[in-house]
This record gives sequence, C-alpha cells and structure tokens, in this order.
Amino acid sequence: MPITNLYFGALNSTYFLYIDPIEFNIERLFNNVKDIQCNSVFFDGLNSKEIVNQNLTMNAFQEMLEVPHTLSEFDMILDHTIHIQNIWWDDLLIISDFESIHSFLNANKESFASSFNLIMDNLNKATNTLLTYCEGEITETPMNPTDFLSYMKNSDRYLDKEIKFLYNQENFPMADL
Repeated sequence: MPITNLYFGALNSTYFLYIDPIEFNIERLFNNVKDIQCNSVFFDGLNSKEIVNQNLTMNAFQEMLEVPHTLSEFDMILDHTIHIQNIWWDDLLIISDFESIHSFLNANKESFASSFNLIMDNLNKATNTLLTYCEGEITETPMNPTDFLSYMKNSDRYLDKEIKFLYNQENFPMADL
C-alpha cells in the first residue's frame, strides 16, 4: 500500500514523523522496548477494552494483545523517549528526538516494508513539510508541527477518511495483528 501522506517536522529539538497509510504489526513494532506508558489504548470487540494512563512492561502489554480483540487506536510512550500514536485506521505518528526516531525506524525496518526507503529518504530532507502523493503527483505543503497536528486531527479530514474507509474497506487494511 503506497504512502499518501508523509510529514516530517521539527519544533526545537522535537521531531514529528507522520506516515499514512502504513501497515505494521504492533507486536513487532516494539523491538527492544522494555517499558510502555499507555496514555490510551483502545481495543474493538464485543467487550471492548481500553487501557488508560497505565505503565506496562513489554510482557504485560503482549499479554493484553493476546486477548481476542483488535487494537483500534493507541497513544503510547516507549521507554520514556518515543511517543507513538495511531489516530486513524492505518497511520502512525512518531514524536521524539531525531536520533530516537532514526533508531526506532532502523530497529523496525521490517515493520515498514516497502515504505522504509521513502521514509528514510525524507528524514534527510527539509523539515516542516507535508508530502501528499496522489495519482502520481507529489504536493508539498509547508506546515509547522503545531499546524500539522491541528490539520491531522481536523474533523473534516476525519470524515473524509471515514467515508473512504467505509466504502473502500479493501483499500484500508487494519494494522496487522
């Protein structure tokens, strides 16, 4: 599945990397992680479960994943350094210092499959730019991280994505659990 939105921005010494869509396996995404601060983790299912403001070891988190529910949305801090969020169905926002993001991507290269090279190439280019890929064309939109976060969580954009998901589910696979 090709990336349609890729953002890399910086605010002081904090970097923001956003990838949409991206397929990943949540269990494999946490190579070498020992501690997970779950700000919010939501599971779908008949008895949907949620974890809010809990600090878990990787083993405890993996036990949670063994419950037969689908992880639908998460906001976590890994080892007190890497903040990751999955706001929509198939996206990933990583917030941290540059070296931690770079190390995280390299440690999880297999999780990002064919998108890895595109992501890494853009880490070395200009920051504070949203790249949008549509029908073979790339649009570059300068945007600071604060504006980008507002744009990303915009309700109109959410509604547009929800409609596309509902009518084209085969094009929007959920995170591979």
